[in-house]
Amino acid sequence: MISSLWHPIQEYINSINGSMPAVHHYTNLRGALGILESGRIWFTERAHLNDPTEIRHGIEIANGILREQGRRQDAECLRASADRVFANFRFFSASFSLAYDDTGQWTNYADNGRGVLLSFKAAFV
Repeated sequence: MISSLWHPIQEYINSINGSMPAVHHYTNLRGALGILESGRIWFTERAHLNDPTEIRHGIEIANGILREQGRRQDAECLRASADRVFANFRFFSASFSLAYDDTGQWTNYADNGRGVLLSFKAAFV
């Protein structure tokens, strides 16, 4: 079953096609070497994140956008769905930033400024 939220998400993705910005992953040297040697980025189960509220924060941003667009019912559906997911499922995440050179990211995720920034840009073909 596809969520009723899928179509608005798909419309947004289609609207930025070709203009997606690069995303950046701040990490320490060991993490960067692991990514580059394996060609893979590891995801962390949400309960083990250094800030487990990060996932909830993203849901709150999406919820606010829906409310700003006058889509209160969709916002309430998103909140209820997120609450069910958080209660019943394990899921994993990896962190990326739109900020190319952010002091907080360097400090918190890249070995206090001694780490590495890996940048990725999606291409739709």
